[in-house]
Amino acid sequence: MTNVTYIPKLSILKTIKRLAYPMVVRVDNYGDLSSKYDELLSTLQDNQIQVDVRTYTNEHQDFGGWVDLGDYTQKDYSSDKLLNVFHNCRLHDGGLILVDDRLIFCCRAAYADMLKKVPLNMNDFMFLSYEFNIDEMRMRIKKSGEIPYAACKYCNGFDPVKSPRIPAAEQIIE
Repeated sequence: MTNVTYIPKLSILKTIKRLAYPMVVRVDNYGDLSSKYDELLSTLQDNQIQVDVRTYTNEHQDFGGWVDLGDYTQKDYSSDKLLNVFHNCRLHDGGLILVDDRLIFCCRAAYADMLKKVPLNMNDFMFLSYEFNIDEMRMRIKKSGEIPYAACKYCNGFDPVKSPRIPAAEQIIE
């Protein structure tokens, strides 16, 4: 997933291609805010990487806008409730996000980490800059959907049907 504000290093793109895993780069186009949109699409196409574009401009809000995942307060879920939130969440099944050289298995976890709201644990991501065996990398990606992430305890979850929506790219300042 990307909001198109930077272009990944060529070495990272090569690693993505080497994975030979059914990976799609989801590009969220916010119009003028996505300053490198054309450059990124061209780079991904030049490297034969599959792209899925979603648009969030003015009245056009794919999927009715962003899902309200809540604030970053701990939710005090029981073990069963935490598993339910995790397994019903759309993000754990393809919400990978690249931050520098880390492939983080949940975009919400990535944002929580970047904002220093929730620390990630080693099961939440993998480094793409290290020379791992490609089969090990594939296995890590597959297994990433098996247990809740650290950030799940601080999230409302992402039920694609029931979760409330908010307009994309409109931040609430408290």
